[in-house]
Amino acid sequence: MGKYDDQALLEAVKTHRERLRGAFLFGSLGSRRVASTLANRMFVSVILAAVACAVCAGVSFVTTTLQAQKDEKDQVTTTTVPAEPTPAVTNPAENPAPVPAPAAPVAPDPNSVNEEEGGVQ
Repeated sequence: MGKYDDQALLEAVKTHRERLRGAFLFGSLGSRRVASTLANRMFVSVILAAVACAVCAGVSFVTTTLQAQKDEKDQVTTTTVPAEPTPAVTNPAENPAPVPAPAAPVAPDPNSVNEEEGGVQ
């Protein structure tokens, strides 16, 4: 049994030394990754972000729709009664109609066609 433990320890040390040597010669693992792996990660990240945005928009839409339906239902069931009835006007002299303001005179446009002068200026 001791022989297998020693062999496992030697293999672990060997693997550790190989990884250290590779990091020293070729840089850290992140810089040794190929571009396709990084592009795949970026693509998947963009897809996940789009799905998250779609879920947020959907939840917002459903919440707004349900709230609007609830408000509509509450508005239909609620009746408004005026606190004090408005008196009817029986004598027009008590409440005269407003007088409209006189219209300002409009100057003729010098570029307009005058039909009396032959049509052309």
